[in-house]
Amino acid sequence: MDRDLKENRAERRSGGERVRDFQRKLYRKAKQEKDFRFYRLYDKVCLPYFLMEAYKRVKANRGAPGADGISFKQIEEKGLTEFLLGIKDELEQKTYKPSPVKRVNIPKANGKLRPLGIPTIRDRVVQMSCKMVIEPIFEADFDDSSYGFRPKRSSANAITEIKDKLKSGSTHILDADLSQYFDTIPHSKLLILIAQRISDNDVIRLIKLWLKAPVIENGKMSGGKRNKIGTPQGGVISPLLANIYLNLVDRIVRNNPVFKDVSIVRYADDFVLMGASIGNKALEALKYLLSRMELKLNEEKTRLVQFNDEPFDFLGFTFHRR
Repeated sequence: MDRDLKENRAERRSGGERVRDFQRKLYRKAKQEKDFRFYRLYDKVCLPYFLMEAYKRVKANRGAPGADGISFKQIEEKGLTEFLLGIKDELEQKTYKPSPVKRVNIPKANGKLRPLGIPTIRDRVVQMSCKMVIEPIFEADFDDSSYGFRPKRSSANAITEIKDKLKSGSTHILDADLSQYFDTIPHSKLLILIAQRISDNDVIRLIKLWLKAPVIENGKMSGGKRNKIGTPQGGVISPLLANIYLNLVDRIVRNNPVFKDVSIVRYADDFVLMGASIGNKALEALKYLLSRMELKLNEEKTRLVQFNDEPFDFLGFTFHRR
């Protein structure tokens, strides 16, 4: 950590390689032992080369400053080494607390607004470091039907799978839409799923802090400790948490007999069920499962489609027969 910003490229690459080596080991362990709970992870989040790699990845995403108004340029002018040292000390002494999340509203294609939460760069770096540590564990558990916000997966892969399934005869489609998914994830149930794989209480404490971080919008503060649902879109770790929660749906669709001959293709909170037919039992089972998870289908946007007769849209693509 005491190296200055002029450290040579070989040193910077070695830090990234060390991170990736650790991630590969974690992934292999998680893949081989499905019931293993990882208990010594927090010390890795605090490591200097993890924090440096986290900073580089956060900067590569080119995000705007958070509620404190501090930019990457200001951090580096003042001293990146000191900035990361300060984070490391707070984490090791367990005095770290996230700043409020700045909320802005981004226009959607349909004219409505999408709320976007922007953590400070400091908080994004800590989230990224934590994400780099825990993501390989959950990647080992994620279903192959999930494509959103995952390493080496993309919307193009999801589109290809849908096309293949249509060609093989899965022409009955449930085009599903979840109502305000990111804003309605229940913290308590999400944390239960995380704890099935992670027993490091300090990592769990970090995740709780981010889930309950207050939100500031137009100068007004909301949320905080009273907040029991939602993870802000825009947070570095939010897509991973969202995938952890919805992986339960992926697994049940794959393994529960009521969904026999029905498959799912999911990209984050957008998904379709596909089959030669989709019966009422499968639809009712899906609704029941989502209600148990405290999630809800948007009835206006969710629809059953017979592909032979009508097209459907997914991830900005329209599928129709030619």
